Amino acid sequence: METERQGLSGNWAAGTAPPGSTIRWTIGYQEFILAGEIASGTVTADDAGNWQVADQVDLRLLLIGMADRYTLTAELLDAGGAVRETRSVEFRAR
Repeated sequence: METERQGLSGNWAAGTAPPGSTIRWTIGYQEFILAGEIASGTVTADDAGNWQVADQVDLRLLLIGMADRYTLTAELLDAGGAVRETRSVEFRAR
């Protein structure tokens, strides 16, 4: 499974996973001593194994100022909902 974060003018998350698999994604932030979750959800990988978060997340509207760091975490879930694999990528907003 792979993750990527693209297009900071309109933030969204995408990656690859086994076709038909379920991915639970989370975008978190850290700003000085504050940390938390901005958005999360689940998506299903298509027949080619590609997945993408349907809605864009505007990081600038959610925090006063900009967070120091953002993290996209994607978890590959098995049929019972247990986490089989986790990938994270850290990024900064512009």
